[in-house]
Amino acid sequence: MLMIQHLETDPRPSNGAGGDGVVDSTALIEEAEDHFNVSGTSVLAAWGLTLMAGIMIITLYSLGRRKSMSTKGKAWAIIWLPRIKHIENKLIAFRERHKNAKEDPVKSEKAGDEPEEKYRGLLPPRVPKIDKEEGLFSWFNCLLPIFWKEFWQPFRGKPLERHDHEMLKLVGMDAVTYLQYLRMLRWLFLSLSIFVAVPLALANYYLSTGGDLNNVTAGQVASSTASQVTSGGAQNATDVLDNLQKFTAAGIQGNTLSVHIVFEWVTSSLVLAFVIGHSWYHGQLLHFWVDKNQSHIAFRTILLTDFRIDPQKRDGKKTKSDVTIIQAKDRICRMLGIPERERENGTGLTNKDGTKKCTVVLNHKILEDLSRMIAEVKKTHYPRIERSLFTLVNLAKDPTRHLYANCLHRFIGKTKSTHEIENELEKKADDLHVKEAQITVKQRDANTLIESSDDTPIETVITSAFVTFVSSKRAFEVLADDEVRRRAAEFGFRVDRAPRPDNIVWNNLSYDKQARRSHTISGYIALSIIFAIYTVPLMFITVLANVDTVADNVDWLGDLRDTNTFTKVIFTALAGVLPPAVAAAFAYVLPYAIRWLDKWSGALSRGELDKHVIKSLFAFQLFSSFVVFSLFGVIWETYLTIRDQIGVKTWSEIVAGLGDVPTQITKVYISESSYWLSWYPVRCAVVILQLIQLPRLLLKAWQLINADQRRPTQLKEIAQPRNFELFAMGVALIYTPLAPLVVIAATLVFWVYSIVHQNIILYVEEFKETDGKVWQVVKIRLLAATVLMQLLMTLTIALKTESPFMTVAAFLPCSFFLGFYHIDQRTNYFSRRVDPRQLVDSGYGLGKPIPYFKHELLDDSWKPDLHWVPTDKDIISEITEKHWWAKRIFRRKDNTNRDLETGSERKGSRSRSGSGSGSGSRSRSRPKGFKR
Repeated sequence: MLMIQHLETDPRPSNGAGGDGVVDSTALIEEAEDHFNVSGTSVLAAWGLTLMAGIMIITLYSLGRRKSMSTKGKAWAIIWLPRIKHIENKLIAFRERHKNAKEDPVKSEKAGDEPEEKYRGLLPPRVPKIDKEEGLFSWFNCLLPIFWKEFWQPFRGKPLERHDHEMLKLVGMDAVTYLQYLRMLRWLFLSLSIFVAVPLALANYYLSTGGDLNNVTAGQVASSTASQVTSGGAQNATDVLDNLQKFTAAGIQGNTLSVHIVFEWVTSSLVLAFVIGHSWYHGQLLHFWVDKNQSHIAFRTILLTDFRIDPQKRDGKKTKSDVTIIQAKDRICRMLGIPERERENGTGLTNKDGTKKCTVVLNHKILEDLSRMIAEVKKTHYPRIERSLFTLVNLAKDPTRHLYANCLHRFIGKTKSTHEIENELEKKADDLHVKEAQITVKQRDANTLIESSDDTPIETVITSAFVTFVSSKRAFEVLADDEVRRRAAEFGFRVDRAPRPDNIVWNNLSYDKQARRSHTISGYIALSIIFAIYTVPLMFITVLANVDTVADNVDWLGDLRDTNTFTKVIFTALAGVLPPAVAAAFAYVLPYAIRWLDKWSGALSRGELDKHVIKSLFAFQLFSSFVVFSLFGVIWETYLTIRDQIGVKTWSEIVAGLGDVPTQITKVYISESSYWLSWYPVRCAVVILQLIQLPRLLLKAWQLINADQRRPTQLKEIAQPRNFELFAMGVALIYTPLAPLVVIAATLVFWVYSIVHQNIILYVEEFKETDGKVWQVVKIRLLAATVLMQLLMTLTIALKTESPFMTVAAFLPCSFFLGFYHIDQRTNYFSRRVDPRQLVDSGYGLGKPIPYFKHELLDDSWKPDLHWVPTDKDIISEITEKHWWAKRIFRRKDNTNRDLETGSERKGSRSRSGSGSGSGSRSRSRPKGFKR
């Protein structure tokens, strides 16, 4: 009967207008839905192609990985296993710092053993082990026990905890946080697929094909079912693939939507349970990480910002300082609430027995000037010297080679001689020597200001300070003190654990609270402008995706398209290739623009930059995907439909013809789910492609192809692992109660993510350690995606049912999530998850002078390394012995001049990675004539 009723329905005009010329809103929405409607056959084809491509890529990666582990495959290791080389260099640096110790902590530590008690709190870097005799797909087999342990985590959590502790020692807290985030997503979405997606998809299909149970009798449902059975199984399968919208809530009306409200509650409960459970477990991992790194100076130091100590006092026309260094440090100690009885001479820096209980480092403007000078030297002088030295080496290897200074000299045939290049290097070495002398003077002045605690007047405004305690336990006690937080809220300053010195944006520490606030406001305004400008390419993408519709309505464009077959092919190619290409280009540039803007806005560390980028991209991606991109289709079709009616009908008639467009719009954003079903396979293929590092190599293709640009340092940059960028994926969660098939597709993608990135994090990628602070951001983004799902569900219920009771029932879970967010945000990240009472002083550093939290550029560690190819060692040795300026260039810091292994095994590399000391292995590989 339903089929007969459907055949008796009058067909609607395809142009969105009724028979009387009035706009038909139903036809308008149906045309908008067609832009997002993807057939099930296309989705299955996309997943099939992804499966075949994945098998080929995994096989290629397994072959290349096995070749890179062989003795002759060192060049392949630069591509397949770059993190191994990176960690080996870090291990050498760690050994060099502890070369005067009685026992080497790395040598005494075996796999799975704790470090020696003397070195407790100084976690050494570990090199991931690779069995050279392992099979072709052994790297994949080793992941299966991990997933099995995760499955039994609620009942047997100790094996998984031991595994995560080993991973913490291997890859660090940020990498384990990312893996834990993926673990939470894959098991969460697997649970959603089993308990929500599958039953809800079946319910949607039944309600879409059988009708609303409130309006259809049992006989009608039975008649409809019988007619569908007699049509044949093959026809039903084709009908299902061609109508994926039947598995969504797009065609469901009335009280039957109460089923979706129930599943919304189930989804919200699962998300909240997973977030609470994994947050508790993350706290356990964080406590272990703090315990193993508690002797690191960053864990013993507190950073104070957003205050202002102004030393200037106007006396007539002169301005002089009335605040001394010791007074400024005493004021900072008072801000932290150090008791009066513990102070001596009012300084608050020493105990009664004369021993220091903390050191205070005031951040001066001289550090900002020093940072700017060193950045100029690193970006300008050292690359110039390396280019000229590399040119001189190539000319020594091949004297018949022609070298040109620029394109004009190449055009007129004017070559450069060896004497000219040597003179250039001599001049550049002199310039570098002058700059380094200026930097040394600045470093000496900065060290004097940092370590002085006398009556020296302060010349500049103090806006930040580092307070280092004798142990991390004492620092966390101060950080968790309610009185300190109350005083910080009262006086407006900010207290937090200090970031690692190499992650701090030192230039932004000179901002006071007002300056940082003005920069932040300006940054938000600029970011809003960027997002507004970014909607322009979204409009362009919409037009490109509907280029045939545009050609049908623009006469000259339609004539151009219909000229011949070749132009039709061009239009088809533009519609298929340009939209994703334009979207990918802007999506690639956007994170860099956001990061630069956040750095200008006053972010204090790399961790804050990462958090701001994740927040901004998450908000903008959801807004552009679900608001802008969805509404553009409706707006475009509305314009095309009413354009011909303007001037013919009155505005009142046109508006009346639109009818219940707001209600029908819900069908548009639900119908967009089929687009995401075709998007997930592409995303899955891109993730698998990361195994063979093809995207990274394409970005470095010019350096690999161009012989003149293939300098040793650039080859080393190609081998260096890039930093992960974390993106929260809330698309599947938003569509859970409305389009459950998206959840199933996302589940497959998250499991592929876990398998691929588990291997990449161990052997390819390297995180810039922020001690897991990004967990709070990604967790809140997951909760935000759930709240957005609840709001979208509330909007759908309100528009489709107009029932206040059902609307309130759909909105009620949102209030619980907002309450949880408020409770979770009340305290500091570390003080909420690390209990100072459970920390035990390691004994490392007790009885020794408390170090100062110094700028990373206050010693010679800032100097970049000059690298060479091992086959050029003899030539470089001759240059060093012949020219005085070469000796000055290569009189380097201790931990420099490491060879870059490109083709052959370096002599003595066994001692470098094995039993020998780090300094001994470097001395064997250093060319003759090179001095430290």
